[in-house]
Amino acid sequence: MERDSLTRSKIIVLDLGGYGSHVVARQVRRVKVYSEIFPITTPLEDVLAKGAQGVILTGRSGDAGSASREAVSRRAGELSAAGMPILVVGSGLSWLVEELKGRGA
Repeated sequence: MERDSLTRSKIIVLDLGGYGSHVVARQVRRVKVYSEIFPITTPLEDVLAKGAQGVILTGRSGDAGSASREAVSRRAGELSAAGMPILVVGSGLSWLVEELKGRGA
């Protein structure tokens, strides 16, 4: 979908592995919000420089070649500290709930 046909809003989807990130990005675009997919290993500065209104962390972590629990927790913490709204979908969510000891932030 062309950027011009979408709203000025932008969401970055950080891929934890698997195909889930593509499904999420497609659904975001479906509601006319521009989205880009990057691996979870993308430097924080690069993610913030994209000017997105929020970040979604999604995918199938736990598979071979997917993000580690530590990488997900570290990146979510960095994004939160930078004031970036985040949504975590999938197994990364349960990991973060455990890291936060069952409390929402």
